[in-house]
Amino acid sequence: VKAAASSSGDRESAFSASDGGYVDPTSLLHNAAVTAATNPAYYDFIDTNGYWWVVGERRNTSGDLRLIRVYDTPGFTNLLSYSYSPNPVNFVVGDQNHLASQKRGVLIYRYAGTGTATVEFEDGNETVSVGTSGTITWPSGDVVKIWDVYLTAGKTYQFTLNVLSGTADLDAALFGSRDGVYIKNRESFLARSASGGAGADETFSFSVPAGASDWYGFCVWANDANAATFNVMIEQITSGI
Repeated sequence: VKAAASSSGDRESAFSASDGGYVDPTSLLHNAAVTAATNPAYYDFIDTNGYWWVVGERRNTSGDLRLIRVYDTPGFTNLLSYSYSPNPVNFVVGDQNHLASQKRGVLIYRYAGTGTATVEFEDGNETVSVGTSGTITWPSGDVVKIWDVYLTAGKTYQFTLNVLSGTADLDAALFGSRDGVYIKNRESFLARSASGGAGADETFSFSVPAGASDWYGFCVWANDANAATFNVMIEQITSGI
């Protein structure tokens, strides 16, 4: 009889060797990209910082079609959210301002093509605020990052990702959780700019509804493996009520 669960009760899944019992998936560490060479590929992560987090994957071969799923535990039974699209990058974000810290499972799956993917988890304590940030360095190979930003109800803000150097094809979006859904996929954005192309700026605006002052997640991702530097400009363009 094989042991089919870990000490915390996580069940055996496809990452376990045949008749091998429970095997821990590879742990994703903050801001440390890895290559998903198997299909499917299984990971876990722990979100501990009390800020927004993001986990994403980017195909390494043009034309591959992929998805990412996030589960409540590394038992891979209760699906929390998934991102499934023909885009180069798929990701899921979480609002740790409103969630308890726990180990979660991540599944990366290629449903067309033959290539690998780059996977990255980010849960730092970075924030941006109204005004212009300092210069942010985007290293070659990075996939996705997220910053907390506090926005006030009744006000409208314009966000600009201003590329200073480099050729990375960066996109940006804003996420929130005032609807009570704290884990969301890339298409559940409040506002987004994804049309600039390689080395180009991105900009969008968002009006905060009444009663919705909160910490929001400003997410940036790269559709290729190139490097760049940029800053983030946030302007309050209406005074609010």
